[in-house]
Amino acid sequence: MIVLGITGSIAAYKAADLASQLVKAGHEVRVVMTRAATEFITPLTLQTLTRHPVLVSATTTRSFFAIAARSASRHIQEILHAMERVRL
Repeated sequence: MIVLGITGSIAAYKAADLASQLVKAGHEVRVVMTRAATEFITPLTLQTLTRHPVLVSATTTRSFFAIAARSASRHIQEILHAMERVRL
């Protein structure tokens, strides 16, 4: 399983293409996104592409990724986040 974490930046729109490519390559993709990311791309778009519910969190970027990692720690192969840079 790949957990795709998306935060609020202009690069968030690229997450749809990335999720689609990963699914086409045979990966199970789960999406976790911050509330700010929903200003750039809707959870429904990502849910449709991955065929899994999307977790939306209102936390800060730092705690958001900590929560994402803990919630899927047994299954994570990779944590990807779709943004140009993270301001911690």
